[in-house]
Amino acid sequence: MSKLISRLEGRQSSEHVFVEITRAQLAATLVANGGLGYVEFEAPQGSVLVSGAARVLTAFDGTSPTLDVGDSVDDDRYTSSPIDLTAAASTTFTPDGYLYGAGGNTNKLRLTYSVSGSPTAAGSLLLHMEFLRLHREDHTQGNYSAPSAPPNPGPH
Repeated sequence: MSKLISRLEGRQSSEHVFVEITRAQLAATLVANGGLGYVEFEAPQGSVLVSGAARVLTAFDGTSPTLDVGDSVDDDRYTSSPIDLTAAASTTFTPDGYLYGAGGNTNKLRLTYSVSGSPTAAGSLLLHMEFLRLHREDHTQGNYSAPSAPPNPGPH
């Protein structure tokens, strides 16, 4: 079997970030200048974001609370405009094929939170991100050109 066919038949499971984030957790990340803060976390080494979304479960308060999703190179890589956190809604991310941790690329994802006014503790969101790793195979689909094995008749 050719190397290409072998690679095409390789399969992998995706890796997920799936977490509820509260306004209090985001507020703890604000920097001393009082407006903009971020949380960084590692993407799986050699991975690409293939899907993701943020769903506001409980509306955030304060003046114009927003969230951008990206990384240390492009803080809004997956959100064309900041996510409005004032209403319960879902925002789907736009993956762009960025390969984390390869060829000098960053391995850090970033959530950038911005709010003004005097917010209280109201607000929560559900964050989901799905990653696949380049050149990883957990199992193979099999070679359909090979003869099939006879069925197992079971015990006699």
